[in-house]
Amino acid sequence: MKIFNLIIVLSILTLSYACKKSSENVGAKASRIMDDGQLLTSVQEDSIYVLIHDLEANIGSQIAVLTLESTGGQPIKDLSLQMANDMGIGRKDYDDGVLIVVAARDHQMRIEVGLGLEGVIKDEIADKICREDMGPRFLKGDFFNGIKTAVEDIKKLIEDNKELVGQHK
Repeated sequence: MKIFNLIIVLSILTLSYACKKSSENVGAKASRIMDDGQLLTSVQEDSIYVLIHDLEANIGSQIAVLTLESTGGQPIKDLSLQMANDMGIGRKDYDDGVLIVVAARDHQMRIEVGLGLEGVIKDEIADKICREDMGPRFLKGDFFNGIKTAVEDIKKLIEDNKELVGQHK
C-alpha cells in the first residue's frame, strides 16, 4: 500500500511540474507570436516558435510575429514601429529585436528591425524577404510558410553575422 501511495504522489508531482513547464512555454510563445489575424494553427505557431526560441537561446536576439486582420487604416510602417516599441522586442543594451507584421485583409506586411540589427538586416534585405519569400506565399494563402520562411531567413542572417549584433550604424 505504501508503494502505491508513493507512486500516486510521484505521479501528481510529475504532472504538476509538467503543467507548470507547459504554461511557461505557452506564455513565452504568446509574447513572441500574436496571431490576432488568426492566420496560423497552434501547431504552426509552435513550429515558428521553435525557431524564434532557438535564436533567442543561442544568440539573444528576439523575433516576434504579429498578424492582424487589418491595420485599421494606419500605415503599416507606423503601426509596426509603434508595436515594436510598445512590445519591447530585443535586448535593451543591444536593441536587437525584429517584428514581422502581417495585415492579411490589407495585403500588407513589414519587417521592423531594431537599430542593433541594422548592420545585419538592412532595409533592402527586409524588403526583399517580404517581396520574395512572404508575398508569393501569401498570395497563395500560405501564411504559415511565408512567415516561417521569413523567420528562418532572419534567424540565419543573425546567426551568420552575430558579431554585428548590437552594433548601431
